Amino acid sequence: ELGIWNLFMTHLHNITVHDYGLMSEQMGTSFLAAYATNCAAPDTGNMEVLHDFGTALQKERFLGPLMDGGMRSAFLMTEPDVASSDARNVCTEFKKETRSGVEGYVISGRKWWSTGAEDPRCEVFVVMGRVVENGVMSKVRNCPFVF
Repeated sequence: ELGIWNLFMTHLHNITVHDYGLMSEQMGTSFLAAYATNCAAPDTGNMEVLHDFGTALQKERFLGPLMDGGMRSAFLMTEPDVASSDARNVCTEFKKETRSGVEGYVISGRKWWSTGAEDPRCEVFVVMGRVVENGVMSKVRNCPFVF
């Protein structure tokens, strides 16, 4: 009702990213503010990924409930053997395969942290990795996958 829900989606509120940054700075002084405005990590970044790149089904199944505050999400990027704070170093691979006539991806890798996974309302994971097709890494070196 107050219009302060999902403020990170600046285009929905007619505010600039700078405005949101200033508001975030103030909200950061309160333990509850990010949750009260549905602007808590990792959900904000994951919602942006879903909004910008998600399929229609992913948006319906995950983005809507995340934006309504009905579920939480997790983000998996860091890996134990590389400086994975830089996404270019991530080694987890997504290999496209067809099994029993169903096309999908097999994930191979090890993640060190799963930010947000501990929340019992967590129902979707955004995983950073490399796409490998026909044994060759794609031109897009790293990308997020939604599961």
